[in-house]
Amino acid sequence: MWQWAVVAVLVVLSAAYAGWALLPLATRARLARGLAAGPGPLAWIGRRLVRGARPVPKTGADCDACPLTRVGGDGLGDRRPPR
Repeated sequence: MWQWAVVAVLVVLSAAYAGWALLPLATRARLARGLAAGPGPLAWIGRRLVRGARPVPKTGADCDACPLTRVGGDGLGDRRPPR
């Protein structure tokens, strides 16, 4: 019986994580701020989620820096044959 309880908890936590990961950034941030404003341990979880929901700053190693997508996104990059 206890195995079913463990499996049920894991399934619920996995579904919550997948749902959270698939939400748009603005919705995640709004929900995290709402949790952070609440009482008790939910506020602690909400504060951690607010930090995790912030957008990641762009770095130089983005898709524009990749040689496969730099030229028009056709996958040829710098390997385009001479004309």
